[in-house]
Amino acid sequence: MRDRFWRALHIAPICLALFGSVSPALSQTTTGQPGSSPSQVAVSGPQLRVLAQQAVLSGRYQLALDMAVALLDADPHDRTALIVIAAAAPRAGYIRDGFRAATQAYRVSDTSEQKYEAARLAALAAYSEERFAVAQFWLRRAAAHAPSEQQAAENARDFGRIRSQNPLSVQLQFGVTPSSNLNGGSSEAVNIIEGVPLVGSLSGDAQALSGYAATANVSLRYRLDRSENAATYVNSRLYRRQVWLSQDAQELSPDSENGDFASTYGELELMHVRRSGDGILTDGLSYGQSWFGGEQQFSFVRMRAQRQTPLENERFSLSYGGSYELRWAPDQDGVYSQTTKLDVSLGHQTEAGQHLSYGLFLQNVDATNSNADARSYRAQISYAPAQNVGPAQMHFSLGHEWLHFDDYAVGFIAVPGGRSDKRLYGSAEFMFTDYDYAGFAPVITIAASQSDSNVSRFERSEFSVGLSFRSTF
Repeated sequence: MRDRFWRALHIAPICLALFGSVSPALSQTTTGQPGSSPSQVAVSGPQLRVLAQQAVLSGRYQLALDMAVALLDADPHDRTALIVIAAAAPRAGYIRDGFRAATQAYRVSDTSEQKYEAARLAALAAYSEERFAVAQFWLRRAAAHAPSEQQAAENARDFGRIRSQNPLSVQLQFGVTPSSNLNGGSSEAVNIIEGVPLVGSLSGDAQALSGYAATANVSLRYRLDRSENAATYVNSRLYRRQVWLSQDAQELSPDSENGDFASTYGELELMHVRRSGDGILTDGLSYGQSWFGGEQQFSFVRMRAQRQTPLENERFSLSYGGSYELRWAPDQDGVYSQTTKLDVSLGHQTEAGQHLSYGLFLQNVDATNSNADARSYRAQISYAPAQNVGPAQMHFSLGHEWLHFDDYAVGFIAVPGGRSDKRLYGSAEFMFTDYDYAGFAPVITIAASQSDSNVSRFERSEFSVGLSFRSTF
């Protein structure tokens, strides 16, 4: 496998490093015919570079290393010598020395071509020691300097090869979003309950507060075991959201602070994936916690199962499953809610390459607090064009949700017939793959939603335009 990967990284072209500046003449010890005494032959720096490169290409790695060391004695920043060591040392058994030389060559490189070359050699040395995560890091650095689209695509394929062998995978996503409603507040300053003659007023923090939200989402997956038909993973996820209230929001709710609306979510899951007939079955058991405003909201345990199977020449795919979750809070004794979710979705790829998805999602919450006891139904459709439009890869979604609470009260006032909300939402996502850096492309997401309710406190609207970065491979 490693020999194939060496060839995939094109070591021979890499060894033809760009020549550096002329160094002072160096002396190389040579040996003549048997019986003759050693003689000193003067060799210039450029000549020794050429000889060292030729030694690597012909497989004489130790000789190449000896000459590269001589070059470094004259100039510790000789990039050609560092590249020779980076290429030859791993093949001679000095893998860590090759890695260090490649990283140093990257630091002294001036052009994108040189940085691409050095980063690829660093990745190769790390791969040879099965330090897969380090190899992936250096391939991402190489991606930032790929001289051509062909080399960028080749680099992405090599990244995929290593990812398939690496038991650890990391996904990172960061974003900043200006929003008209950071806190899910009401669009109105009064609270009107249909069927009740009383009218209440809403505090500033119960109304829509505008500002900015920054999010960080880090997901780790570690493969515990893999066979031909199954694999077991440990997944972890940490999500953090921090908000900054606008001047208008601070004037509307002067007692509110940014930290009051910050949230954190953490989850750890044991997941098993296996082939089941012509489909894939995924089972998971999770534990997690959620914080809001600096205080822990709840802990939870969740069990889930999902099956995905292809239909009709694999142009259609059917996915269905469900989950069961128990929640408890630090200030309450025992479980305070049980949540059951069911979902089914149909994916379709047209002959023209367009992607469509239709989903139906059901949820039932059985809680000790009647104001949290609810059921909801949500329908969603998604669409992605076959081709980019200009520089953007696009994705659109539109959905409708209905939420109902049988027994809901606002203070001492019971809402006649219970509380009912309807929400319409949509989003448009534009991923600019042509402007990626180190394999991360900018993503602009435009999202809007409108909620109607028989309790005006929950009538709200939101519009946001977010910028985030997503991995392209």
